[in-house]
Amino acid sequence: MKVYRLTNADKTTRCTKCISKSFSLKTNGTCVSCSEAPFANCATCGPTPSGGKAKSDMCSEGFTLQDDKLACVSCSIIGCGLCAHGKCFECRGNGTDCGNELSNVKEETANVKLIDCGVGDCWAYTTETLGSITFSRGCSNETCSPLYENENCKAVPGKKECKQCCRGEKCNTWPLGAGGTGLIATCFIIKLSNILYMLMN
Repeated sequence: MKVYRLTNADKTTRCTKCISKSFSLKTNGTCVSCSEAPFANCATCGPTPSGGKAKSDMCSEGFTLQDDKLACVSCSIIGCGLCAHGKCFECRGNGTDCGNELSNVKEETANVKLIDCGVGDCWAYTTETLGSITFSRGCSNETCSPLYENENCKAVPGKKECKQCCRGEKCNTWPLGAGGTGLIATCFIIKLSNILYMLMN
């Protein structure tokens, strides 16, 4: 395997690429083991930024990334090599493909899959762009906080996204697209607010 290195004008040798993802390249041109770069029990990681820590990509056997990706925690199951928090429904498409209630879905279909959620929690999204609505479900690295346990929507002119999360096995089953106001009404309110602001100033 090739080891990449270069020599500076002061004759010091610096590494430009570590031999594998088990090492993190530091800004000073050296490589450090991933078990040291971000935290203990990290198996693979990215480069170490100046003044910061490397990002962990995967933990060693018998460990899994904590939800916030700040540590590798034990699977706590004797003999387990790879653990997952549970399964989430995964799909993307229109109402028929992904937006309907899924609590009665027992097996995978052409449009709806079950995926292992090794890191994070189950999520569901409704995205409306210029009148076109897309629904999606899956597992996200983002931790499910109380703010998103009920549908939370954000809108900018031309786009609106609503998302909701849950913790537990196959929990992201609720029907999508039921909450929130329409995009046209939202954009009208934003535009009207801008006009009033301009008139008052």
